[in-house]
Amino acid sequence: MMDKYLIITDLDGTLLNSKHNISDFNIQQINQFRKYNGQFTIATGRTNKSVEPYIKKLNIRLPIITYNGGQIYCPVKKQVLYHRTLPITEELCEYLKAAVTFSEVVFFAQEQIYAINRGDVCRDFEQKENLTTIEINWNELPKQVTKIMLMSIARKDLEKFATTLTDKFNTLTLVFSQMEYLEILPVATSKGEALKELINLCQLTDAYTIGFGDNFNDIPLLTASDLGIAVSNAEPQLKKVADHTSQYTNEQNAVGHYIQGLLK
Repeated sequence: MMDKYLIITDLDGTLLNSKHNISDFNIQQINQFRKYNGQFTIATGRTNKSVEPYIKKLNIRLPIITYNGGQIYCPVKKQVLYHRTLPITEELCEYLKAAVTFSEVVFFAQEQIYAINRGDVCRDFEQKENLTTIEINWNELPKQVTKIMLMSIARKDLEKFATTLTDKFNTLTLVFSQMEYLEILPVATSKGEALKELINLCQLTDAYTIGFGDNFNDIPLLTASDLGIAVSNAEPQLKKVADHTSQYTNEQNAVGHYIQGLLK
């Protein structure tokens, strides 16, 4: 019986393939795992709206972690159970204005997405996640957001800016969720912190948690899990903190293969 296990996996680069789909093999293994009373859910940087197709495809009943730990959302009740917010202060705004020279700046607030200096990276993001952004000016910013994302192909500029913000503000969490995405979240916001909240909300304190990921934003998820697993295509830094690295990539159904082995 699998009732003592809780599997929680990242989506992009982990459970999803390069076409952003879940393979039939992964679906079969997840369904088999739940048939034996295993608990399954997801932890992603995506918005609640963006993950709806995956919730339906996997028939997820447990709450999910979205916005890289900024929210916990119940797909059954369609309610946000946990929400961290970030105030947009004048000081932070001035720093973000400087980032426009090398990046597109995107704000996530109340399931709306607002963009300043919208360009190709943002358009690719919209297409990938099937979302639409609203172009705004600096004087139209929401007062509070769930997260901010700086999008740019200039990775070194993003890294330099992240260092600047880290030195200046102690109220922020900064993490790269993809090569060209720098995310700004409230302090102490991560998939790992949200996992702890989810376990308490769902009264799963006795569960043995298994977390899967591929990128820097998955480090807290893997370290908060009882067993943290990096897929073969994961960033080297994630593999260093993982308890185990799969021999399979996301394209090779790493999550499904682990579950298949667990069920034997």
